[in-house]
Parts: sequence; C-alpha cells; structure tokens
Amino acid sequence: MQKRNVFALCVYLFLITIGIPWYWPADTRLSLLGVPAWVLIAILVSFIASVFTAYLLLTESWHSNESIDE
Repeated sequence: MQKRNVFALCVYLFLITIGIPWYWPADTRLSLLGVPAWVLIAILVSFIASVFTAYLLLTESWHSNESIDE
C-alpha cells in the first residue's frame, strides 16, 4: 500500500471518529443556532470529507491507457 493511501485512510478514519456523535453524552443540550451541536459538527465533518475526497481525486494522476491487469 502506498504512503498516500495510508494517509488518506487515516484521515477518513479520523473524520469518521469525530463526525459520528457516539462520544457525546446522551443528556447534552448544547445547541448552536437552534440546532444541536452534534448535528453541526457532523455536517462540518461531512463537508471536510467531501473537500478531502475532491482534493484526492483532483490531484491523482489518471492514465486512461493503462490496463487494469498491470
């Protein structure tokens, strides 16, 4: 596995870890702009994951004449 792939995997695992609100206490009533804080954090992390995915896809060198078997 290439270093770049390991880095991307680590970033995605980190984003999943902070984006899923399993670490929030059940009785948390913190809200921002009338929305529970965990919802805003999940949306923000989702946006960051989308930007990171776009970055990876745009910086990847694509070779259309390469065979899949190579």
